[in-house]
Amino acid sequence: MSKSSVVIIGGGFCGFMTTYHLIKNAKSPLDITLVNAGYHPARGIAYGTSSEKFLLNVPAAKMSAFPTDPDHFLNWLHLKHPFNLIDKEILGKMFVPRFEYGNYLEYLFNELQQNTGINKLSIVNDYAEDVIPTEDLYQVTCRSGLQMKADHVVLATGNEMPGNPPVADSSFYSSANYFNNPWNEDSFRTIRPDENVLIVGNGLTMVDTVLGLMENNCRGTIYSLSPHGFSILPHRHAGLTYTRLLEEIKEPVTLNSLFSLFHKHTKILRHFGLSAEPVVDSIRPHVQDFWKKMNSSERKRFLTHIRHLWGVARHRSPLHIHDFMQNLRIQNKLIVLKGKLISFAENEEGITVTYFDGKQKSEKQLHVGRVINCTGPSLNILKSKSLLIQNLTKRGMIQPDELFLGIHTDSDGHVIDTKGQVNNAIYTLGGNLRGLLWESTTVPELRVQAAKLSACILNKTY
Repeated sequence: MSKSSVVIIGGGFCGFMTTYHLIKNAKSPLDITLVNAGYHPARGIAYGTSSEKFLLNVPAAKMSAFPTDPDHFLNWLHLKHPFNLIDKEILGKMFVPRFEYGNYLEYLFNELQQNTGINKLSIVNDYAEDVIPTEDLYQVTCRSGLQMKADHVVLATGNEMPGNPPVADSSFYSSANYFNNPWNEDSFRTIRPDENVLIVGNGLTMVDTVLGLMENNCRGTIYSLSPHGFSILPHRHAGLTYTRLLEEIKEPVTLNSLFSLFHKHTKILRHFGLSAEPVVDSIRPHVQDFWKKMNSSERKRFLTHIRHLWGVARHRSPLHIHDFMQNLRIQNKLIVLKGKLISFAENEEGITVTYFDGKQKSEKQLHVGRVINCTGPSLNILKSKSLLIQNLTKRGMIQPDELFLGIHTDSDGHVIDTKGQVNNAIYTLGGNLRGLLWESTTVPELRVQAAKLSACILNKTY
């Protein structure tokens, strides 16, 4: 019996869980190659940290890697000390250290390697840089020169690095004191004790970076700058169930009707002293369906007018972390600035940052020793720094989706080339599907995508 070959590019959650489902569910032999470099396979960037300070932003009960076994992670975690000292129901509502979730994925990875059955699994520690069509297969070429043949290719490439903010002179971005990759822990582990820091961006990555700086004994002042200032909200009502909004949704679903209902029900909760979190949680599992039902004009209006508001409501931090950040602000160890970058000037004494202060409507300066970019992943693949994405784009094998949020695909994740042809052998998932699904970044969504994609590949190999 001949084997079908699958090359999966990217060993983070999406790439690993697709590999897992392929091996566990294959009924005929598969030759699977997982191409991954820079981070441990399965852990990826997201769960590769060793710090206890970085927490999951989703409660433990919702973090199973398997859509059909929702308590899998919680049951695994509850067997470990000290989590076995806590009632399981309470543990399910907790935000546990991210590295523990990495341990969980590593446990699944080790289990998989020991039980491949009729299949062959190869782990290649390299960077894939091109995928070239041949007569009946695809040739994947890596940075080292290694080449592999594949019947199916999965682009599980994860998030791009943040784009550099536009400034008058971009030469500063080649400085050793500029850190474009906030997920590389060197950005805060190499901090000098009295060094001042500017963080560009005020999302959850900024929170992690501040925690990392403080854990590494940063005694200087930490500044954060964004157009909106500090807008992170805490989880206050995790576990509360709210159903009234969903009960009132009528077809056809439109952006106006959803926004009106959302505003109505958050107003009701605030009247009784509750935040909007239960309302957000109630519609969160349905956002992908709502997004698909919106027309192009509505999606564009959402991105222009509501995107930031939804992000604030959706991306929250654990309550005690939020309190810690607020205490840093009270002590003036963390100073949040609302404004826009203008320029950087670096000399032997440090970096002078000029920015426009959005509150006082004037130019100001501050002096720091390093700058860390926490503006979030770049979404436009035409600006990708990945040689793989660049090569596939130049060859016309992939293209951006209509809103430049990711890669253009069909509903099953097959990429669509610049001629509008669906490629039934090349797939993608995760953040690359933002244009198709909008919400496509957290485990509850990604685990479904990995299971669905693996089933799609297996249906073609029987």
